[in-house]
Amino acid sequence: MKNMFSNLIGNRLGLRGLTFFSLGLFSTTSCLAFVIAGHILSFYTITLFLAFVYLLLDKRIKVSVTHNKSYRLFLLWTLFGLLSACFGFVFFINDDEWRSAAVSYIPKLLLYFLLFYLLCKNVNRVTYVSLLLKGIMFGIAVNCAWATVDALIFYASGYSITNQIFRSYILAADIRYESLSLVIGNIIRSAGLNADPANIGMFAPILASYGLYSKTRWMYLLSILGIFASVSIVAFAGVLIVTLVYMLSSKKIFLIGIFTMILLGLGITSLSLSDDGVYGQMIGAVSDRLEEKSESDTSDKDNARAMYWKNFLPAVINTPTALVIGTGYGTASYAYINGGYVNRKGAYDPEQTYFSNYFDLGLWGFLAFLMLHLFVLKQSHKKRQNLDFLRSFSGIEGVMIAFMGYHYTIYSVSMLIIIAGAIMEQIYFCYNFDKDSYVNTQV
Repeated sequence: MKNMFSNLIGNRLGLRGLTFFSLGLFSTTSCLAFVIAGHILSFYTITLFLAFVYLLLDKRIKVSVTHNKSYRLFLLWTLFGLLSACFGFVFFINDDEWRSAAVSYIPKLLLYFLLFYLLCKNVNRVTYVSLLLKGIMFGIAVNCAWATVDALIFYASGYSITNQIFRSYILAADIRYESLSLVIGNIIRSAGLNADPANIGMFAPILASYGLYSKTRWMYLLSILGIFASVSIVAFAGVLIVTLVYMLSSKKIFLIGIFTMILLGLGITSLSLSDDGVYGQMIGAVSDRLEEKSESDTSDKDNARAMYWKNFLPAVINTPTALVIGTGYGTASYAYINGGYVNRKGAYDPEQTYFSNYFDLGLWGFLAFLMLHLFVLKQSHKKRQNLDFLRSFSGIEGVMIAFMGYHYTIYSVSMLIIIAGAIMEQIYFCYNFDKDSYVNTQV
């Protein structure tokens, strides 16, 4: 075990380095936790606490961060999140549920901004950010691998190891249907080491992007297996988009990609013809779900997501206050419910992160959120020959694609990825590190 972690983190900064690698890893594995007397203490919470301890104890560098574009955008994003929460508190003053929802994300907003600020100022920020991204990518691969094994065992024996091993966590967290991996008839939707298959919807595109650009074929294959294990249409669409973008990057890659896609298609088709085989059942599950998605059954939650797209502009027109300020994270549904576009009650974020952020933050906060992600994506793409920047690029690319199909409201993985990417841009901008010396340099 010690040798494995030494190989992963490269013996950089000892326990400090291991803490930040673990922070990235455990951000992707919410069900890894201590369950004591019905109370949950996640490994992520423990490592986040340790990370703050080290950040407060480490030396800080005297460098101005306010001139950096990524810092300013992150600050604006946070500021509009806090202002929107305050406005939402007043706007929903006569409704306890909505008022509480409006301010519920304030602690997370402050926590992640403090993490971002302390990392910006930390003397070991180059190493910490590098290990953080490495831990996230490792965790994403572990999740897809675990989901695949869980699905294979289920289709072979009808037994979900995830639901059995993490039984105490499921009960303590009051997970819906008392399952981490959803079993629907003879189909399983494995969530990996998380409580929702939608997380694989984000992880698979990130892993596919990194696998393609780093030419690590097993990672790309693992992302494909993750699709069939989770039966996630967001994962399917995300990996497809990532693959098409990569193929269009050059004529040579396009031709090789077409040939590979043909071989992959033939392989999947031949496996799907074997209905009795484990892989045939996994492929059949995705095929059945794709057929369901082609039907306009709005009673199904996933198919009902189309309503958020269809009614976005009418909801914008019906909510003029959002042109200035939002009503706080977790309240975006109000624009749809108040307009009579969605027949649901209660505060929640719709299954579309961009639409949710518009109503949560208002137009200006949404623009800060969007511009920050696009800026980091663009800059990381330019420097993707370096593996740290490639991890940042793959992470942001996968995150931004997944945002179109689900709500990831202040989600730990996406927050850590954007924090790491923004800090790397700041470091590169201030010190102009070259791609070879970047990883091994400490400021």
